[in-house]
Amino acid sequence: ARIKKVENLEAVGPRLKKLCLIANCVEKIENLESNVNLEHLELYQNLLKKIENISHLKSLTVLDLSFNKIRGTAPLAACEFAQLQRLYLSSNKIDTIEGIFHLTSLRMLELGSNRIREIPSEIGNLIHLEELWLGKNKIGSMALPPMPALRHLSLQNNRLD
Repeated sequence: ARIKKVENLEAVGPRLKKLCLIANCVEKIENLESNVNLEHLELYQNLLKKIENISHLKSLTVLDLSFNKIRGTAPLAACEFAQLQRLYLSSNKIDTIEGIFHLTSLRMLELGSNRIREIPSEIGNLIHLEELWLGKNKIGSMALPPMPALRHLSLQNNRLD
């Protein structure tokens, strides 16, 4: 649909639970202030350059920002997201994993096809993480802290020693 801007969602307000705008031209996350009960936000394959204006979406369980131009995850540090279970950030331009280690409800984290060079030890804080997707990055070592719930780890096409 080549949608460039999210607009006029205030009429739906808190009733909106799921918003999917896949393969459009959205450049900025905005105008979601009234959609406080949003549980599922999918902005897959758009033109986003940064994560912003979503910290008020405290009911999110799924956030998909894959296939964009996002360079960092640090803005997620300001987001509580106590119920977030699935975070998709594949195929962006992320080089460092940061700002997500407080998201302890995460069960699935997808960071494949980025520019990540190392896995920080703080990833062990994600105690409920069952799936970790890190394929097609620049990771040189697979030194992982204990992750008791982890059932699926993908590290293909990296620079492992």
